Amino acid sequence: MTARDVKRSALGMGRILLGVIMAICVPVWLVFSLVDYTRPTVPANELVTPSVEVHDETGSFEPIDGRPLTDVLGGVAFARPVHLVILSTDDLVDDNLDEATLKYARAGHKEWISPNGYKWADGYLILSVSPTYRKVGTYFGEDIAPLLSVQAEIQEAAKDDFRAGRWSEGMVAAATKAAAYIPNESGRSIENRVVWPHWMGWLISLTGIGVLVRGHSLRRSVKESSERIAQAWSEMEKRRPEVDRAFHSIVDAGQYSKGLTARYGCANQERKKVRERVSVLRSPGFFGSLSAGAASERKDLLEDIELLSAADDAIFAARDFFALAPTWRTLWDNEVGPVFEDLLAADSISVKVRNRVKKRQVKNAVEAFNHWTNEQRDIIVGLGNSLEHAEITPVQALDELDRIAAESRARLTKLIGQALVADTSLSGRERYEHWESNRGGTVSASDVLYKGIYLSDGHRHEYNPASTIRLTANSAGVRLTGKAAERTGRSRRTMCPSGRTRRISIATSTTTRPAPRPVQRTTAHPRVASRAPAPPRPSESRRDTGQLIAIRARVEA
Repeated sequence: MTARDVKRSALGMGRILLGVIMAICVPVWLVFSLVDYTRPTVPANELVTPSVEVHDETGSFEPIDGRPLTDVLGGVAFARPVHLVILSTDDLVDDNLDEATLKYARAGHKEWISPNGYKWADGYLILSVSPTYRKVGTYFGEDIAPLLSVQAEIQEAAKDDFRAGRWSEGMVAAATKAAAYIPNESGRSIENRVVWPHWMGWLISLTGIGVLVRGHSLRRSVKESSERIAQAWSEMEKRRPEVDRAFHSIVDAGQYSKGLTARYGCANQERKKVRERVSVLRSPGFFGSLSAGAASERKDLLEDIELLSAADDAIFAARDFFALAPTWRTLWDNEVGPVFEDLLAADSISVKVRNRVKKRQVKNAVEAFNHWTNEQRDIIVGLGNSLEHAEITPVQALDELDRIAAESRARLTKLIGQALVADTSLSGRERYEHWESNRGGTVSASDVLYKGIYLSDGHRHEYNPASTIRLTANSAGVRLTGKAAERTGRSRRTMCPSGRTRRISIATSTTTRPAPRPVQRTTAHPRVASRAPAPPRPSESRRDTGQLIAIRARVEA
């Protein structure tokens, strides 16, 4: 067992311990509360009456059924000797009854306060009320102080009478409730109560349950991923000879053969690394399977195997498409997906430009641009028919897709530049400055990945962008990382660097200068748009698929 396995097992064990401890917080609380509730109460013959003081500074306390308040309170039985003080005062500053009660005690009743001067004296229960300010307070000596929730219940018991102006009756109700819950020296009370957990306790228990559920989910993920890895790797190894034969049988691929050869070589190099990772993969054990590291390791490995499988699919697709095998139509529908997504992204960006820059010339330019994108969609549909009637070759069809993708980028960049120039407002100048200053910015891989969905002829189509013959950010054998764009306008590629997956790391920039002032647009993206309207050479445009998606992020910034 390696040090990493030991660490993961320790983390999994810690997850269980932490989750269990947190989850049982409320159950343990309820058990202790139930035990406390079933404890015997104080017998009636052990109850004692309190010594009572009434200080009615507001003249609010009236007799109850002809009996003075002092006599009524003297009949309230407590479980232990208590000195009961009743106070009414309206001498409040800033509605602070606590301060008023303490001030009253210090002025003439220092015996209410403990010798250290910071607490109420032992054995004292002080019930204070301000009829004018509608305030009530309960104060206890340290030896008889109940929980805060109990003090709230004592105050709540008096509020109905206080709201009706029955101040004497309210004090009796509060004293009776306090007598029921104040325990004697042995901890027994006149009346037992269930102390429900605080909301924080419920939150802790729910969090603990979440921790345990998360651990169970990780363990299930580890198990399922391990099974899928074994199955996927076995299937890939079985079809490996067929992939090699398919690659060597590709004919008439033209300039696309270079990219296919590079991807094929990258896949072979990465396959060796993946094979080593699969060979050393072992069961993490019960506790190790509860760690996120084990689940993440298997998830990454499974993704790499799926990428390798997609790379093999791309080789099969190239073989069948260039040979116009019976399945070529399905392969063509998959190949046009990125371009359809590009055109949709371009239309979306142009609409945003039109909505932000409300100028007649911008609106006309956007309408012309949308008309052009619709024409390109018709051309793409026509390419499939031309292939079917052998009017063009597969290489020519792919070159036309490259041209449409490159020209759409160039036209869109020119449109954005014209719109920024046309907008002379303060916000327009700010957008222009942002557009210029944003060159050399960083674009993450998520900004350039295709979704695998496009619309054509009013229907929704799904495709696999990882297995297209033309290189895209999703292509198997290509992995993008967020990088700052280079200002040279050149594209840089690194095939099969060290790392967990095959990747092509690309930094690009695009510069266009609309009149009357220059606008420079720079992106870190897998496609390079040259100065409009001339499209780049097909061999260059295959590097750049995906840039329109990133332009959207720059426009929305």
